[in-house]
Amino acid sequence: MANQSYTGASGTTLYREADGTGTNGDPHRPYFQNRGIGFTSDGAATSDTGNFSLIALFKRLLQRWTTFLGIVGATADAESATGSLMARLRYIANHLGSGGGGSAALSLELTTTTTASVGTSLTTVLEVDTSDWHFLSVKIQNTGSEALTDFQTQGFYSSQTPFSYVLLASAGIVSSYGTGMAKQSNNTLIPIIDAYNLPTMGATSDGQLEINCTRYQKIRLQAQVASGTTSITIDGILKR
Repeated sequence: MANQSYTGASGTTLYREADGTGTNGDPHRPYFQNRGIGFTSDGAATSDTGNFSLIALFKRLLQRWTTFLGIVGATADAESATGSLMARLRYIANHLGSGGGGSAALSLELTTTTTASVGTSLTTVLEVDTSDWHFLSVKIQNTGSEALTDFQTQGFYSSQTPFSYVLLASAGIVSSYGTGMAKQSNNTLIPIIDAYNLPTMGATSDGQLEINCTRYQKIRLQAQVASGTTSITIDGILKR
């Protein structure tokens, strides 16, 4: 039985096709088929513009959709700077801080209280990495019996800097800390936001310091006394 064309009611040309060999065991089985639709066995189309059946184009669409879903990812994807879209969004959110809906904290309490024995030469009482933070606020307690004669704030710009830490504020710098909690509008050496009872501090007394540390990789605090030794305890918080 030969294939025959057939015009449908809408004017579309269909085809009455026959399969089988026409023998008793494999008779002709005529059926109507729109060749534009294709067969379920059709492979996916290999381009968007070629001459393919609808089924082949639909399979290509499914492939594209699967690829797209893989790019988008799932809400459970772990954060990654190079992963799926969901993973990258999670990465961005986490690194914006909790104010942006992420898990990164906007502040971090110093994990341990630092206690140092301070003598007649400058002694480091705190050294903290500030490369990912904007502000450092600390409380300094002199729990010993000797008054401080100097309290230095030092900044570390870069490991490439030949002189490493540079002096930012000390007893030798006029108005470097100011009086009480006064704002340091006249200070051009370091953005000390607030300072109290520094750079000198009596025995069994305390002071406070807040620094804008955005330009420094590290901040180091050092203290000394005129004679004998005293004990300095520091705790504080880093803020974005």
